[in-house]
Amino acid sequence: MGMLTDDSAEQAVLRILVADGSAFQRRLTTETLRAAGRVQIDYAENIEQCLMALSYCQPDVLIADWDIDDNSGLTLVKRIRAGEAGAAFRKLAIIMVSTRNSANDVQHARNVGIDEFVLRPFSTQTMLKRIAEVRAKRRDFVESTRYVGPCRRRRVMADAYDGPRRRLFD
Repeated sequence: MGMLTDDSAEQAVLRILVADGSAFQRRLTTETLRAAGRVQIDYAENIEQCLMALSYCQPDVLIADWDIDDNSGLTLVKRIRAGEAGAAFRKLAIIMVSTRNSANDVQHARNVGIDEFVLRPFSTQTMLKRIAEVRAKRRDFVESTRYVGPCRRRRVMADAYDGPRRRLFD
């Protein structure tokens, strides 16, 4: 069985929605996800299909392409985090896939509320690892006037810290 199997879930089916405008890329992603074991995969070819599909697919994870609908994958994430697909999906685990590899692009994607970023072309192991991470290590959800999404802090402060400073140069 794949690395996404959760012993406590008694081999529950993992529901994944793949939002990508390219039929070829959807097929590649599907073949990658089948290595995970028990998965149910649904598709959306554009933003509007994705927003509608969320309610009937009830996915555990959304894998969204940056380039869906002419580079509007980030718009899709913003709309989901804003609650346009329903309040139940605001906290949905979202993995962004893209060929964009600059640090600015990754940071921009994180700033709109993605959970993980996967660079194309990706290996089966990379994708399965990111899915396992978003399922096992759910970060706190942040809702503020400037940001809605998973907490972007990657490092957790040591519990034993009792000083006044949080960073070296405070």
